[in-house]
Amino acid sequence: MRTDATYAEVIPLIRLPRSLGIFDYSVPTSLVHDLAPGVLVTIPFRGRRVAGVVLKLKKEASYAPDKLESVVAQRTDAPLISPTLLQTYVALATEYCVSPALLLRTILPDIPKRVLPFRVETSYAPRGITVPRMLVGKITEGLSASLAAHDVLLHIDDARIFYALINRLALEAYKTGRHLRILSSRRGDAITIAHFLNQYGLPAARVLPTDSASHYLGLWRALDRGEVPVVVGTRAALFLPLPSESTVMLLDEDSDDWKQGDINPRYDARTLLPRLLEEKSHRILVSQSIRPELASARAAGTLRYVDIRTHDPAEVTILNMRDHVRSGAKNTLSDALVEALKGSERALLFTHRKGKGSVLLCRDCQFLFRCALCEVPLGVHRTFLRCSACTERVPLPLTCPSCKGSRLASIGTGTERVEDELSKLFPGTPILRVDSENRMTDIALGERMGARGIVVGTQTLLAQFGSASREPFLFDLIAIIDADTALHRSDFRSHEKLARILTQLGHLAARAHAPLLIQTAFPDLSLWKIPRGNDDPYLVEELRERESLHYPPSWRLIKIIIQNKDRATLEGSAHEVKNGLIAAVRAHPEVEVIGPYSAVPPKVRGRYHELILVRFPPKLYAEIKPHVCALPDDVIVDLDTLDILR
Repeated sequence: MRTDATYAEVIPLIRLPRSLGIFDYSVPTSLVHDLAPGVLVTIPFRGRRVAGVVLKLKKEASYAPDKLESVVAQRTDAPLISPTLLQTYVALATEYCVSPALLLRTILPDIPKRVLPFRVETSYAPRGITVPRMLVGKITEGLSASLAAHDVLLHIDDARIFYALINRLALEAYKTGRHLRILSSRRGDAITIAHFLNQYGLPAARVLPTDSASHYLGLWRALDRGEVPVVVGTRAALFLPLPSESTVMLLDEDSDDWKQGDINPRYDARTLLPRLLEEKSHRILVSQSIRPELASARAAGTLRYVDIRTHDPAEVTILNMRDHVRSGAKNTLSDALVEALKGSERALLFTHRKGKGSVLLCRDCQFLFRCALCEVPLGVHRTFLRCSACTERVPLPLTCPSCKGSRLASIGTGTERVEDELSKLFPGTPILRVDSENRMTDIALGERMGARGIVVGTQTLLAQFGSASREPFLFDLIAIIDADTALHRSDFRSHEKLARILTQLGHLAARAHAPLLIQTAFPDLSLWKIPRGNDDPYLVEELRERESLHYPPSWRLIKIIIQNKDRATLEGSAHEVKNGLIAAVRAHPEVEVIGPYSAVPPKVRGRYHELILVRFPPKLYAEIKPHVCALPDDVIVDLDTLDILR
């Protein structure tokens, strides 16, 4: 695109508040015929020189021309980002209530001083995969659905089917020129999948958050030229250029890791992906458990569902803990579970929490040990207390600082407490703990366990062994110790999170032909049918309850976060924000503005947090968004939040 425009709208590639982001610059005579939308330039900005991307060229400035600074230099010969995609990103910035500068800074690669050439593999020598005959039908069914030009959800529980599918899809990408992108929420899985494809003669470019700027930029340009048939990566690979005809496979669709909820822009890759795909592209969603949002889409006919599970459902036994509690027993493990463990050689016990207990309490004065910085109750470990928010550690105290008493008790169940109980019950049996404080590979786990042992793990272990893209570690007994812990949290997604855990444990049990034991005081819940292969009752109940309580997917949520070091100032600001929102949406009485209420934890790293929840029917989003995005720059906006508590 050549033009004689003398002014350019430029987006600086730096983190800016949402009220800033697009600036006018004059174009020097030497660059008048070379600049185009999407080209990277060097611009002066607040006393320093920064990179920026040209959004638009024009003949008239929006401000007084004599006050405009000039573009310093052109950094790329051709547009790094297409004008169409650039406009999409600007629209997304508005949708997420962030500055276009911040969004593009997140997406575009740094421009290094030296750009190394990116090696593009164009030749391929596919090797065949041997699979059992009994899986061929399922693989064929999954491949047929994946190659159709329609969004599809694949319900998979066998790694052999998964790898056979991606092998065939990669081969199709090389044969037909239709780009294949495989996205994983976990770095380790992305590395494994890329290695697998390369090993079987189908070269795949790999994208990780730790990649150098030179590698990322080289791959960006190669993709823009349509030279890379297959890309495997983490969430960062989502923003690399997508050819007009692409197939994007998103693994572990039910994982919360697809949502960036800790820093801006707070996007969800699952909902963002359809916005980035062109008309001739489609999605393949791979999951073990079905989220309520997907169940709703499946019922509406907008998402094709293909069940290619191969294993018979697990044998599930419910252990009613009411009888255990009535008997006065204080131990975590029921008698029935202990008896089952006696006949087991390799057992997995799942618990929701790590550590010795949830909190440390003084039995004399009820003093609760909290973090001095965050006011969060400190988690109990064997030799120390640890803050879950800022990771601050303090030595395990001997006395209460309030009453000087020594009757301190850890309340709740954690991996270390279960480990201690098991060590007393089964002396001489290897007891292994796997949580975020104590990770180990499957090889190390097998070596340390030997022929007999018990593993106590949290979701860290499920993240390692519970994915359909991984070969299972075989146990002959699996049990959930504290299934009810997740039921009573003040979180509208608590049942959904437990459903995912039940699905993963059920699949582990089914693949190993092992029984699954569930300790619960509520034996009649429909949730317990999930590992038996029947999630319909739970999904029907969950969707009905969410609709009645005005939660997604039938309603939308926006979480607003106000923070300050001074609590009194914070409370005043939070009420001011709430009152402003109520006045702005008064014409829509169905919009609910809830709060302000304290986050959990209320204080993190010295700053207090207050939350406001805006709840509304999806049809009103266009009416609500301008008022939310007009909030002060220091107020954080989280569209379609997954966590209403923090």
